[in-house]
Amino acid sequence: MQRPINFQAMGIGSCINIGGTFFCAFLINNAAIHYLVSRGVPLSELGNAPGASTRLVVTLFGVAVRLAMLAGYAAARIAGRDVLVYSFVSGVPVLLINIVGLFSPVPSYQPLWYYGLSLLLCIPLALLGAYIAKRKAT
Repeated sequence: MQRPINFQAMGIGSCINIGGTFFCAFLINNAAIHYLVSRGVPLSELGNAPGASTRLVVTLFGVAVRLAMLAGYAAARIAGRDVLVYSFVSGVPVLLINIVGLFSPVPSYQPLWYYGLSLLLCIPLALLGAYIAKRKAT
């Protein structure tokens, strides 16, 4: 008899990975804009300035790394079984988004290394989260 697929584990893991990354990027970008405006930079000169900052992109990447691990961890804890499969699935949407972002003709403020590292690390980081969840469960 086949076991039912735990869509809740896949969905929550994916939502943490995608939604958390976009939400944190929104907050961090807005904080950077407010900081620059408070320092006297006119809004007309901002353009893509917050996104173009290497420090900001590295910060966003660090947040994305932690959220990818958290997504794999959450998917594994909720699923309770086949933890590697569910955590792998939680990383697939991010993989697809990064592929689209890498080959999109629309200009992006994120450098190519961001997309390249995200492509290489999104699945392994989700699996690392599952490994941590499995170690904590035993």
